[in-house]
Amino acid sequence: MFNPVQLVTDGNTFYEVPLPLVPPSEFGLSPVERNQALTSPMETESDVPPQIPATPMPSAAAGAATLPDPLPPPSTTITTVVRSKKALLDEAARMEIEAYIRASDWFELHAMESRVAQQGVPACASQLAQPGQSIWACFFKRIRRKGAPVFKCVACGHESDKLHRAVSHQRAKWVHKPYACTDSGW
Repeated sequence: MFNPVQLVTDGNTFYEVPLPLVPPSEFGLSPVERNQALTSPMETESDVPPQIPATPMPSAAAGAATLPDPLPPPSTTITTVVRSKKALLDEAARMEIEAYIRASDWFELHAMESRVAQQGVPACASQLAQPGQSIWACFFKRIRRKGAPVFKCVACGHESDKLHRAVSHQRAKWVHKPYACTDSGW
């Protein structure tokens, strides 16, 4: 599980600031409702999210080198950049699918790839592509342009207007050749 962070910037540099850990059952609550839930009398120690202990910084007077402050100075205007939960979930799903692909026999043997919702394929593939589509379909986003579908690679931004072309693009990127010619004369 990842620890949520908030990106803040002072205009020149981005900083990651840890967000407070919130139990999953309270994601839909407002900050006031969350605070009330955390301070309710029925709360047990196991319900309270763990607090990250503060680590003291070495003192410059003690001869230790000073480290830069991880947050911008208070006088700086902070712009918050928030990534959607769906984007984080999609990214995590793609990482799981990538691990599955790299460990697969079909990938090493250049055999036909697995399909979404096929036995053995991670279930998270179904959130990125339709059942029955190539596993490579998990690595592009579907957008509409002038009413027509466009398949955009999440890694490089390459766009295809046909699903089979987008799948071919992914095969080329991964150097997967299920249709390699077996004729030695070529």
